Amino acid sequence: MKKDLYLKRYLSDKRRFADLINGFAGDGQEKPHYLMPVRCMTYDSMEYERQTVNRRREVKAMKGLAPEEWLSGFRKQDRLKPCVTLVLFFGEHWDGAKSLHELLDFTDIPKKLRDMVNDYHVHILEVQKLKDTSVFHTDVKQVFDAVRLSKDPEKFRELIFGDPVFRNLDSEAYNVIVQYTHSNDLLELRENLKKGEKVDMCQALTMMLEEERKVGIKEGRNAGLREGKRKGKAESILDILSGYSVIPETLSARILSEKDLSVLSNWLKLAAKSATIEEFAQNM
Repeated sequence: MKKDLYLKRYLSDKRRFADLINGFAGDGQEKPHYLMPVRCMTYDSMEYERQTVNRRREVKAMKGLAPEEWLSGFRKQDRLKPCVTLVLFFGEHWDGAKSLHELLDFTDIPKKLRDMVNDYHVHILEVQKLKDTSVFHTDVKQVFDAVRLSKDPEKFRELIFGDPVFRNLDSEAYNVIVQYTHSNDLLELRENLKKGEKVDMCQALTMMLEEERKVGIKEGRNAGLREGKRKGKAESILDILSGYSVIPETLSARILSEKDLSVLSNWLKLAAKSATIEEFAQNM
């Protein structure tokens, strides 16, 4: 829902929407909707119904109408405005139907009768498969490029640092990129950036990479400390037990391979209380 909200806010800008229509575009999603032909047909039908309701209200208020015009709420010379529903798909591959006929079971239906069944085609823009985004002249281009290259970290970084538009990016475009590239860290980092309508995505990405580096170093240190503690406890247990007798290899291997520090702590206490290796092994 958050993705849908950000995308609708982004496309509510008339410049972007016009650019999208000129290049292709529409209603965004990441997963194929297997009833999309029916869904799009319903959208178009609802739009035409909306137009007819509005026109009917206007016509009914007119004088001098022919009976059939008053009955229809539509004059013979009236025309509806054409509409088209375009599907903007951010996923990997659209494997759903692209026409109504693909959804229908024509088994045992004669061709002549089948040809009488109206078909309905949908128009799908698969962002991941775009080869040329130069047809777009607003930041729609940057949004689509970011989504297309987001799964290749090296190309994604090259894009962000190589295109100057990303240094002064509209915040709505930034939000769409973050949502559709699953870059939650970038969304959180935005709170640390300057407030305003523009975002320096190069700065945001640099901050994200720096945070990842710091986390990696910290995690590495923590892992090293944990391993040191684990090894120290295991060796302490073996030192105590070795004072009783020769430690069986299987028991020694089990103690050295234990990863849980709490388990090793309990074993250390048990080793200190046990009188023999057998007593320790029996109670561990």
